Amino acid sequence: MDDDAKTKEELLAEMEGLRLRLEEAEETLRAIRGGEVDGLVVSGPEGDRLFLLKGAGHAYRVFVEAMNEGAVTLSHDGTILYCNDRFADMVETPNEKVIGRSIYQFVASPDVFESAFERGKERKERVEVLLKRRGKEPLPVYLSLNPLLEDEVPGICMVVTDLEALKESEKQLRYLASRLLAAHEEERKRIAGDIHDSLGSSLSQIKHRVEDVMEKVNERGITEATEPLKNIIPVIQESIEECRRLQMDLRPPMLDDLGILATLSWFCRRFNAVYPGIRIEQKTNIEETEVPDVLKTVIFRITQEAMNNV
Repeated sequence: MDDDAKTKEELLAEMEGLRLRLEEAEETLRAIRGGEVDGLVVSGPEGDRLFLLKGAGHAYRVFVEAMNEGAVTLSHDGTILYCNDRFADMVETPNEKVIGRSIYQFVASPDVFESAFERGKERKERVEVLLKRRGKEPLPVYLSLNPLLEDEVPGICMVVTDLEALKESEKQLRYLASRLLAAHEEERKRIAGDIHDSLGSSLSQIKHRVEDVMEKVNERGITEATEPLKNIIPVIQESIEECRRLQMDLRPPMLDDLGILATLSWFCRRFNAVYPGIRIEQKTNIEETEVPDVLKTVIFRITQEAMNNV
């Protein structure tokens, strides 16, 4: 009986010792995760070895976790060794489910990433890629990869910058630029119409009336009085031509009436007439219906600007 009781007591003591060792191990792991430990001493056949936990300082960890960019440490095969909460938020996956997985599971543009990843093993590399998100469009990000060559196990440090807000701003800028261009063209169209309807029409009426007066005066034989009027007619005609030129430069009516192809042909003929020494070869491999209306004005303005800079 005494031997059996003693054996039971020994077993209970052994179990208590194991429980204390387990609690000690759990406390050590908690301290490591919390950044409270800067190094570990591991006993082995060759004696004690010191392993420093680089970057385990509290200030460093607070900085990495609080930064607005994602921070990731990768092995050379692409395994995620560490990531901060910001990166986990970007891929909409809990932090503990990100670490240990391959970075390629989160990249929506693997071909672009792979080439940059390989170069990032040896030098600093930057690239723009897309990250996968659950139930959403891929997230555009900018990656900055830096090799970690000084560690015993080489890896890559990767900083991830969210470009979604920037892309949205660029989209808004493009939209506003297109609206501004449309408003500019509408104003050009209005001014061109005003020149044609008011100033051009008035000059034409003046020219016709002067010609009528000259004809009547000539019929009555007072030719001397018509000389000043004869000199006025070329000036009026020149003003009419100038109005037409301004109207066409502001916005050719044929762009709205006949389309971009006819307008480009007219512009090339007109350019050749003004600059006969410059040869223009026009090639068009598209139908009028294939060109969206919003692009017709843009194409004409680009052509006009390019030819004026020749």
